Amino acid sequence: MSLILGLDLGIASVGYGIIDENYNIIDYGVRLFGEANAENNRTRRDKRSSRRLKARKKNRINAIKYYLRQRSHCKINSIS
Repeated sequence: MSLILGLDLGIASVGYGIIDENYNIIDYGVRLFGEANAENNRTRRDKRSSRRLKARKKNRINAIKYYLRQRSHCKINSIS
């Protein structure tokens, strides 16, 4: 017996349906997601911003290290 899964992906929900090869409905349903609020959005945005700032700083430091190694202005071991 072969089954087919159909998905309907929405912004705040996911709908699904399972049918067999004769197009008989086996199961169906919907999963609703809770509404977001401004406080959760702000918290998530602040954390994402912090991660990006940290990554940018790390990338800048690594770029400077790479540049200095390429130009032989300092020894490789002296840059940690």
